[in-house]
Amino acid sequence: MTREDRVFISADSRCAAWFYPPPAEPAPCVVLAHGFGATREAGLDAYARRFAAAGLAVLVFDYRNFGASGGKPRQVLDIRSQLQDWTAAVAYARKLPEVDAGRIALWGSSFSGGHVVTTAAHDPAIAAVIAQVPYLGLVRRRRLPQARIIRLALTSIRDNLRALRHSSRPLLIPIIGEPGSKALLQGSHALAQFHELLPPDAHWVNEVAARVVIRLPSYRPVSVANQVRCPIFYCSCSKDKITPAALVATAAAASPQGWLAEYEGEHFERSTAGTCSIEWSTIRCSSSRNTYQPRRQTGRSKTDKARQIFTGRLS
Repeated sequence: MTREDRVFISADSRCAAWFYPPPAEPAPCVVLAHGFGATREAGLDAYARRFAAAGLAVLVFDYRNFGASGGKPRQVLDIRSQLQDWTAAVAYARKLPEVDAGRIALWGSSFSGGHVVTTAAHDPAIAAVIAQVPYLGLVRRRRLPQARIIRLALTSIRDNLRALRHSSRPLLIPIIGEPGSKALLQGSHALAQFHELLPPDAHWVNEVAARVVIRLPSYRPVSVANQVRCPIFYCSCSKDKITPAALVATAAAASPQGWLAEYEGEHFERSTAGTCSIEWSTIRCSSSRNTYQPRRQTGRSKTDKARQIFTGRLS
């Protein structure tokens, strides 16, 4: 199986990508990118190889300011810019001679799970979407310690003031950590579980510019889930405290061709990610436009149902 290094332009910067050519051309293409502050090195090659083994073309990219992509200041996560990167990646994939431009699917996990929902809502030509434990908006009923909220908000304001002064040094905070730490995303053994996804030579930085924190409340991909017209598969985890399963279920019910599978486990649990990877190796592309009612299924092995839903759009 071949993996090629590619580069495409988003705004004024280059985005580094891996491209997996299909065995036959033109082929459907799945576009992938990682979650909050993560890079393609953290397990996306395994997903890409599953899709490639099924005969699909695959494009995996890093966002600007992260990983192997360009852009400064480093570690600055700007939601609008990342959505622009998704648009640029899809446009690049559609121009590749190996790719059938009419059969582009999106895959996203965690924060990028919200990005693929948003991207598909604004691009009716997208053929299918996979949103794995997607960030769909802050859960207002979830209570965080007030001291933590105040600390994060003040740190974010300070970093935004730096940005207004055009400082080249953003104020960085940890991305993943244990409960009670200063990390934005917290969970028992979360950092260790994430490191399991990284190869030994990876250079992932567990930090992000704090300025994004005060922008999170206004980013709610769940509000556009009803505009996603293509088949969309949502994966949630029953014990997920970062992207709660209840909100994922709300988005799946709102999506005209939505399907929801709830798995046991937590947000960063590797076994759940592996199960989803196996399931989505069955994706295929085609041109028919079947309509599916939103449904919910629980358990760990839903390959047959996944194939049933997406037969007709992906082959």
